[in-house]
Amino acid sequence: MSRSAGSYALGIDIGASATAVALTRRDGVVWSPAKPLGLGIAGDRGLFAAGDAALPGQEAVAHLVLRTVQKVAESEQGLPERVAVTHPIQWGPYRIDLVHRALRELGLLAPVLVPEPLAAVAGTATWHRLDSAARLLVHDIGGGKLTATVLRGTGGARFEVLGRPIRSDALAGSALDEAVIGLLSDESTALAGESGEQLAQLRVAAVAAKHALSEGRDPGVAVSGADFEAAIRPTVDRGVELAERALAAARTSPEELTAVVLVGGSARIPLVRTLLGERLRVPVLVDRAPETITAVGAATIAALAPPRERAGSSIAETVIMADPSEETVILFPTVDPDSRPAIDVPPQRPPAEVKAPQRGSVRRRPRRRPMTKRGAAIGLVTAALVAVSAWLVQQYLNPTPPPAPPSVSSTAPGAGGP
Repeated sequence: MSRSAGSYALGIDIGASATAVALTRRDGVVWSPAKPLGLGIAGDRGLFAAGDAALPGQEAVAHLVLRTVQKVAESEQGLPERVAVTHPIQWGPYRIDLVHRALRELGLLAPVLVPEPLAAVAGTATWHRLDSAARLLVHDIGGGKLTATVLRGTGGARFEVLGRPIRSDALAGSALDEAVIGLLSDESTALAGESGEQLAQLRVAAVAAKHALSEGRDPGVAVSGADFEAAIRPTVDRGVELAERALAAARTSPEELTAVVLVGGSARIPLVRTLLGERLRVPVLVDRAPETITAVGAATIAALAPPRERAGSSIAETVIMADPSEETVILFPTVDPDSRPAIDVPPQRPPAEVKAPQRGSVRRRPRRRPMTKRGAAIGLVTAALVAVSAWLVQQYLNPTPPPAPPSVSSTAPGAGGP
């Protein structure tokens, strides 16, 4: 397949229930604002359900990226010039490198791999001005997971991950679907007798009702907006608590936050925005299409990323424009969050001049080693041997004189007096 005359870049955000795709075109050296594409591509959950469950995770992701690129290339009559793919923030360099290898084996040039929260901020920056020193909480409530991540601008238009991102699969959009299913079902016990097809139809109706109620439209079922909010409030409350845990892990108070970046399909629900704003007391930024804004950010990053010297590097640096009409560049280094400490780095101390001491001016005291029982026994034996040796030497040098023989008279025997 030949490359099209009009070059373009793709941003791909792989979710659990759907894959969002955005495209930006290049006219000379100028890239157009990224726009989402309504392709209706399933997410990674749909990929595994389609029969690829035996594939390793990195190969399944690579196949999904390949299918997406091929589908866009068919309509664009050519391959994209650049591609950026989002990934969970918990991925480290090793898993990223596995995906790069799997893509190369499929014949694709390794794309830029971008953590999802950074792509979400990049997409938000295309319609809302973000200060380079801002502290942001990215609250991503997708179909399969809820992730809260704290980012901090470090100056020089750089952002870094603070603390440890918090994730929960039990508080995702699918949990809200279950709450709506409970409203649509006459009795909770009746679900056990439903067939698989009937349950699938009930789930589709629940998702449609959730979307309609989130947008203030008639859901077409006997569920009111008040009933909907009452059913999902416990789950949404726990999601806000998860965001507070992420702030605590980042050692950041709500007063230090600049804003909350709310993305994901369930970000359309007004109750989610309301509770986050009331609890954290900060602005909540939500795009008109929050389910595709992360893909828009990925496409923006793909278009403005510098040429890579080595394809498939485990850690890449990507750039986005804070405003397409300006020349300010925001740089997002994709670091491994597992290797980052959960505390803020203290400021550097001012340099101090230290003079090395002259030789002989400082006497080092010998280190004393603690006495052990074995050492004490050896010391006693050595002292005894030294004492015995000294006594033997003294006896050798100063021998004791032998005792004097008994005295003998000089008078001859028998010589006596007259």
